Amino acid sequence: MKRPTPEATSKLITTADDLVEALKHNPKLFDGAGLRRANATDDAVQTIPTGIDTLDGVTGRGGLPRSRMIVFSGKEGGGKTTAALAAVAAYQKRGGIALYIDAERKLDLDWAAKNGVKVDDLIVSHPIHLERAFMTTEDAVKTTAPSVPLLIVLDSVNAGLTKDQMDSSYEDQPAYGPQSRVFSAAIPKLIPYIERSGATFLLISQIREKMNAGTTIAGGNAVRFYSVLIVVFEQFGKVTASGKKMSELRKLYEGRVIPDSEGAIIGADFSIKTVKNQLAPPFRDSVMRIGFRRGVDRVWCTLRRAEEMGLVERSGAFYKYGTDTLGQGADNTVDNLRKNKDLLQALRKAVRAS
Repeated sequence: MKRPTPEATSKLITTADDLVEALKHNPKLFDGAGLRRANATDDAVQTIPTGIDTLDGVTGRGGLPRSRMIVFSGKEGGGKTTAALAAVAAYQKRGGIALYIDAERKLDLDWAAKNGVKVDDLIVSHPIHLERAFMTTEDAVKTTAPSVPLLIVLDSVNAGLTKDQMDSSYEDQPAYGPQSRVFSAAIPKLIPYIERSGATFLLISQIREKMNAGTTIAGGNAVRFYSVLIVVFEQFGKVTASGKKMSELRKLYEGRVIPDSEGAIIGADFSIKTVKNQLAPPFRDSVMRIGFRRGVDRVWCTLRRAEEMGLVERSGAFYKYGTDTLGQGADNTVDNLRKNKDLLQALRKAVRAS
């Protein structure tokens, strides 16, 4: 190996600034390939709170990250779409723009409004195939100012067909995994634009069963590899009008019909857990409650998060916040917080500041 001469050695770069300048002036790198000195303050990931305090808590950053791709996954009926609509409402509340790509073609605008979405400001797209959905997403992130919070929701990964599938007959469909191939080609191309635009790309993906290999997230490896946050949702309990569990009501009314005034199911509880998180420690879990008449019960989620953080103490059935007794029982406490707006606001500030 030929050693460099003393003259050549004296021209070698010794500082980071000189290396950046040298690479920027290399015509083969065009614009310097985005080279610059890292800045911990400027490069900090910004987050937008969803308004669901338990969900914001499991992310570890107080909300959904901008300039990143994230995934809401889980079985059907797990509350993924409702949580996404709550996030849409949060972005709109902060002056942002929301683009909802409804590949399943079953978005309920009335339900969206119940979850706080300004329907008149919501942009809805019904692409004919996945390639069109990704072209729409790319155009949106390229043309939106980075200063404006942009949330793009693809609902869902499983529903979209590829262009080849749309053009083929029913008897001559493409080979196994056409959606995964489209995602593997499109997501790597899209990620740099998402990073530069400050947009949040939220994919809703169901759990897919693999033959003799358990379950996995639909969409192929690209969905798992390029996402920085994967939250898994699962329904685990039903909420009755009496506030009691169905198992308790069955014991009380053994052999008799449970009256609708007590046994009517008015909502459900959902477990939420981060199985991948590149912005905070993963595997945090909590609970989210959804009422079938009002959408996400944000007050209940705030109380639950405050209890998890130790801000609210429970002594028997009584909830206490500092010297204030919030109420007896979770349902009564939530009702009291809804009536006392100042106390609720103080509790929310304490939760989000911790």
